[in-house]
Amino acid sequence: MKVSIEITCDNAAFETRPGEELARILQKLAESVKGWDPLTPFDIEQNLRDANGNMVGDLVVSED
Repeated sequence: MKVSIEITCDNAAFETRPGEELARILQKLAESVKGWDPLTPFDIEQNLRDANGNMVGDLVVSED
């Protein structure tokens, strides 16, 4: 299994407190992956959004 996370931090949500916004996105992502079933087939893709609702990246899980 291979997990890739890519986040672009060049929009308004990251201007004043980039660390806090990045942490918020990663915490939300961490909560969503906690419930993964070990029998779930791979090739999962999940969009990552900033506090303003803009897509800023993605998570890709694939069988390597």
